[in-house]
Amino acid sequence: MKGYYVGGKTGTAQISGPGGYTAETNHTFVGFAPIVDPKFAMIVKFEKPQRTWADSTAAPVFGEIADFILDYYHVPPER
Repeated sequence: MKGYYVGGKTGTAQISGPGGYTAETNHTFVGFAPIVDPKFAMIVKFEKPQRTWADSTAAPVFGEIADFILDYYHVPPER
């Protein structure tokens, strides 16, 4: 996110079924911003998305919502 230091972590996990793990996954991104004196924390979760990794599903959604929140609350850029 331009102008802010953000902390976060993606997660991609296989879904277990009756016979073990399936090819389906859940994707998550949990993060907060700004790093110094955070104004919010958020988790974004997708169940059985069509894409392979959370960096292409949950992380971009976090970025869009975080941009809105920081603008809405007039949080000045850190850098």
